[in-house]
Amino acid sequence: MNRYSIALIAISTLFTAQPFFGQSNLTFEGEYESGKATYEYIEGDMQQRLLNGKFQYEELRDIPTRDGENEILVTGNYIQDKKHLAWGYTIKATADTGLTETVIGNYVEGQKSGLWTQRIRSNADDHELKVVQASFIKNQFRGPFKFNFEHPISVNIKKLVITGGFDSKGLMDGDWNIDYTNGIGEEFKDVMKFQHGVLAYRSFHNMTKGEVLESVNEVDFVGAYFINLDRLDSFSIVNDKKYGSKRTLVEHPILQEVFKVWNELTPLNFSNEYNASLPNGIIKKGEAVNAQGLMVNTQIIDWKETPQGKVEFEKEQAIQKAYDTKINVANIQFNEKNYRQALPLYKDALAIKNEAYASKRIAEIEELLRIEEEKNQFITAINSRYELWKGNEKMLEAEDYYGKKSKLYEASIIALDYEKKQLLNAHQETRAFIERRAMDQLTIESLRGFQAALDEVIRLQDQIKALTKRQDTKELEKELKKMEDPAAISKTIMAG
Repeated sequence: MNRYSIALIAISTLFTAQPFFGQSNLTFEGEYESGKATYEYIEGDMQQRLLNGKFQYEELRDIPTRDGENEILVTGNYIQDKKHLAWGYTIKATADTGLTETVIGNYVEGQKSGLWTQRIRSNADDHELKVVQASFIKNQFRGPFKFNFEHPISVNIKKLVITGGFDSKGLMDGDWNIDYTNGIGEEFKDVMKFQHGVLAYRSFHNMTKGEVLESVNEVDFVGAYFINLDRLDSFSIVNDKKYGSKRTLVEHPILQEVFKVWNELTPLNFSNEYNASLPNGIIKKGEAVNAQGLMVNTQIIDWKETPQGKVEFEKEQAIQKAYDTKINVANIQFNEKNYRQALPLYKDALAIKNEAYASKRIAEIEELLRIEEEKNQFITAINSRYELWKGNEKMLEAEDYYGKKSKLYEASIIALDYEKKQLLNAHQETRAFIERRAMDQLTIESLRGFQAALDEVIRLQDQIKALTKRQDTKELEKELKKMEDPAAISKTIMAG
């Protein structure tokens, strides 16, 4: 037995699982899979065998890519049929020209946890062809990742060096550097910067040819996204646009292959290429496979494309549709000048969605209705005064109303006739609009002027009525008898 085997057995012995709920472990020793195993177990409720305790597996397998015959040794522990605590896997060629591969790591109830290390070295000179270190929490990458590989006769990748790291959620984060030499000896350098899975920067060069193969610089945008990120609702607003994110598979072709072997158990491929599978697939029992293990990138997307954003967008669309429906009906009423019917519709629309258009229309209608109400008040007052004026006119046309004041009668008829003509000539159009209820043609100014003119002629009528009741009008009548100008007569009567 080689020194790696002894070390792995020692590690396994240190972390032997305890008996389950007081049951004593039973021990099996014999044929298992393609080799022999010794393991501890307990019997479950259905008399099934549950591995629980130390486990050791040995096999002699022919692996052509590893110079033929290889010794396989697997040691570890189980708890309730799940790999648990420290495990070690060794594949060692019996030939001095072959290779020795070891993988050492820890499980917590079937899931990788903590630091894992893979090494492949040459038996002949102890030179390391591959060294990988990866850390996990519950089968998800965490913390630093290091990968060194060298295979000078490979037709795929002859040399590969990777350094990078993952954040607490298992997303690629910080600086990632990949240097590799392809099968025809061309050297490449790939420098990337990630922020919580999002590629912010990339400079990918063919160093041999001096060519830039890809260049990405979204550092400012990605930085702004995370600075403005609402941690509770997982959205960010950058340049007045709302964004979300979604977790995605790693897109880098080399990293896809490198990460994949840590997240699958089959198929077993013991080649000497950089993407050869790990030997933990030799014993699959009790190891959980992380189906999402390669979801280590994040893509910033339009907020509407996120599940939450889609729900919000559909809700907004429904609100907009309801708003537009109300607005369209309101506009029809508004255009027909049915303002009292339009107003509640605009208010309903505003309650659905606070839009400036609805607010503006409400203000317009309320002002139009205020003006309409003011016009109606004027019209009511004008009609009342008009009827009063016409009644006074009929009464003051009768000569016997004046008694023996014939001169006052003659002057009054001249003045009243003059004022009537002045009134009708100046406000005939306004009166016609009132009679037709042509509210749009009427203005506050015209109505106010008409009312003021009626008030003036009514005051003249009232003054004449007052004079007919006075006893001392002889001097006034003498003065009026001498006058011919209707305007002057009116003025003299008002002053009398």
